[in-house]
Order: sequence, then structure tokens, then C-alpha cells
Amino acid sequence: MKATYIKGLSLLMALLMFLTLLVACNGSGNNPADSKENESAAATVTEKETEPPETEPAPLTEAEAKALLTAAFNASEAKTAYANTVTAKMTMEGTALMDMVIRETVSGNDLMLEAEFGEFKSAFTFVGNNVYISEDDGKYAVTLTDEQRTEALEIVRLSSLSEATDTSFLSSADVFVGLSGEKQADGSTLLTATDLNDETKILMSGDESMVVTIKTCKLTVNADGLLTGLVLAYNLTLPETDFSAAMSMDAEIAQTTVYDGVTVSAPADADTYVQESYEAVFEGTVPLNSLMAAAKMPLDSESYTIGDAESGADPQAQMDLLMQFPHLYADKSFTIRGTVVEEDDLLYFALGDGYLMLDYGEDVLGPLVGDVITVNAKFEKVLNGEDTDFFSYCFYFESYEIVERAKGPNGGTYMFVDVNSSLNVRPAPTTAGNSPITSLLRGEIVEVLEIVDGWAKIVFEDAESGYAYVSAQYLSES
Repeated sequence: MKATYIKGLSLLMALLMFLTLLVACNGSGNNPADSKENESAAATVTEKETEPPETEPAPLTEAEAKALLTAAFNASEAKTAYANTVTAKMTMEGTALMDMVIRETVSGNDLMLEAEFGEFKSAFTFVGNNVYISEDDGKYAVTLTDEQRTEALEIVRLSSLSEATDTSFLSSADVFVGLSGEKQADGSTLLTATDLNDETKILMSGDESMVVTIKTCKLTVNADGLLTGLVLAYNLTLPETDFSAAMSMDAEIAQTTVYDGVTVSAPADADTYVQESYEAVFEGTVPLNSLMAAAKMPLDSESYTIGDAESGADPQAQMDLLMQFPHLYADKSFTIRGTVVEEDDLLYFALGDGYLMLDYGEDVLGPLVGDVITVNAKFEKVLNGEDTDFFSYCFYFESYEIVERAKGPNGGTYMFVDVNSSLNVRPAPTTAGNSPITSLLRGEIVEVLEIVDGWAKIVFEDAESGYAYVSAQYLSES
């Protein structure tokens, strides 16, 4: 290596000497043409040197970046032909939890949805009124009516697999914090956000107690102003609780999209697909449109009524709709009328052949089993809790009204003791010569048989008569 280096250096020195001699010879010549040529060359060099250097495009301000992203969202949404690929990777302490890929290709009314989840793979291809289904258990072809096609397409689009990589919560520039942008050599713009707003992070985690820390958030808008790329990497941390240790999970979603020139056609081996009926392939699946009509729960509404017999809604359809497609109604308001079938910080309402669960927290003066109540609640997505990363949906209490209090075994009405300290229990409805036999604390429940002249006759098994009296003004129905 050393000999080669010296040899190379010697050649370089010789070359420099030759160039020096050549310049000297040219400089000593008296040819006028040569002189003019050199002057022209010198002038050219001087002219080039005085040209201002090209400047790099200035980075976009946050306002400019948001305006560009909003326009890109709108332009991309208007496209009717595109191919979308979304990957999702989740790990916990280095252990892979999920590795998923969803490919959606849309061309007008035709669509192909492919899913890969571990070893599981499936593909649904809609071409005209035919659908081709490829899953682990075989390949099927189904010819659909227009109504069946609409229903089947909705079911496939809203399947749990496609929802798992859903990035629609990022469909507004307002969710991004610290958004900036830089023009790229190919004319595209790379947008970078330092964070997401708190509301979006709660939506991502499904639980306010879970902390979402954004690691990477980048979006690509191409030269045509269309959104073509997204990378979102973040950490979810659940603090230690009485039920489980602290959990930390890393997640990354990457999405790439191409537009126009996209076509959807039947699979190359379509002739090998077994022809089946709509009912056979979608066995056990209730058509979405039919459910919505029977349940009287259209998607364009922000509030719904459940359990009201006068509304004409089918309670079983309402139950099926909330069980099969809960994500369609997340963050919407509900008025629920029903009978409490179980309580203990959670209320359960009978509905169809199932029940609805309502979390209303620790409310001492809360509804009782058997009460008929009307509840105003929000339907929310929540983390299931102990050692799991799966989500469920629950109604969260906002307010309630007791329509009919549950009857006790003696035909009386249940009421709460509502007093700051304690309530005296007396053997007769008077204070004169009638000493208390015991007292009740706030929140205790009594069965009231009747109220006369301000005194409530209650069931009291310790009394010889089986009943006693308390001042009715210190009792409450809720």
C-alpha cells in the first residue's frame, strides 16, 4: 500500500509540472486570436462568478404546512382510484405482538381488500356484482344483487382487520402539533409533526390513563398535492395499578398510497373459485343496512335512543348492531331506557338476548337492581385492562333519571338515606315520648311501605312489628 501511494504521488507531481509548463507556453505566445479567446474565457468565468447562487426553498411555517396538509386531505379524499397499503407493527419489551398488512385497491365501484395478519391471509375482490373471496379455508365466488353487494362491501370494509390499521383519526391537520414542512428534490413536501393533540392521543389509546408518546410523525404530499405517505411511531404506557404492572408497548403505522391508473380485476385463477350463495358465504353475518333500519340508528345521526318501545326500534337489532359494528358509534351520545339487571359501579341493561354495560363510577346513591331508568351516556372505546392490548366499547354515564323505582319483597319502594350524619329510626311516627331504637347512615337503603304526614313507614325486621318509622324528608330516590 505504501509503494502504491508513493507511485501515485510521483505521477501527480509530474502531471502538475506538465500543466505548469503548458500554461507558461500559452502565456508567452503573441497570437492575437489566442489573447481574445482567453479574454472571452476570462469574461465568461467572471460573469458566472457574479451570478447569485441557487437558494434552498425555505421551510414551511406551521400555518403553511397545515394549509398544505388540509388541501392534500381534501384532494386525496376526492380520488376514486387509488392503491393504499398500511402496515402495523406492535412490540412489547422486544416481543412482537402484531405484524399486519392491509392493502386496499379501489377503482371506481370495484375494490380489492387484502389482509395479512401473522399466518392468516385473506382477500376480497369486488368486480361488478361478483365477489371473489380467498381465505385459509378455500376460495369462493359469489354473484350478488345490488343490495347484497352494498351490504357485503360494508361488512368487508368495516371488518376488524381493516379497522386495526385505520388511520382516519389523522384525517385533519388540526390533530398535528408543531407541524413543519420541507420541499424535496422530486417536488414533494415532507411534513413533520412533533406531537399530536391530547384528544387524538386519547382516541388512539382508548384510555385517558394510558400515556401516548409520539416518536415519529411524518407525512408526504407529492408534487400534485396528494397525500402519498405516512409514518407514525409511538409508545403506549399504562401505569401500574392494583390489578396489573405497568405496561409499555411500541407501535408503528406506515401507509403509502398511489393514485390513478389503478384497476381492479377478477383474480387470474377465478375459474378455480367455488361458486357459493350469499347466505352461505356470509353465514351468521347480519346485513348492516338492514340492521341500521331495524335499529333506527343511521350513521348520520349524533345521538340515539335505545330501549324505548315507543320508538318502534327492534331491541335485538340494536344489540346486534352495537356488538358487530361498535366502532361506527364510538363517541356518540345515547339515551338508554331499561331495567337494571345488575349493579356495582357497573349497570347492566337487558337488551334483546344480551345486555348493555354502563360504567357510572362510585355513586353511593345510584340506581338499584330492578329500577327502570333513563340514562344519558357516551359510547366510548376503552382498553380492556389487565395484561391486554385489546379494546372494547362501553357506555359511560353522564346523567340518569329513575323512571320507576324497583319494588321490594314487601311491595314497598326502595329509597336512600340522604342525611349528613345519621337518621333516627323510631317505633312510632312521632318524636314525643318515642325514643330512637337505632339510626341509619347516609347511603343506606330502606324499603318504604308508605309515607303519611312526613313519616315514612319502613320495613325493619328487628322491630317486633316488622316495621318502623323515619322522617321522610331525609329519604331520597336517588
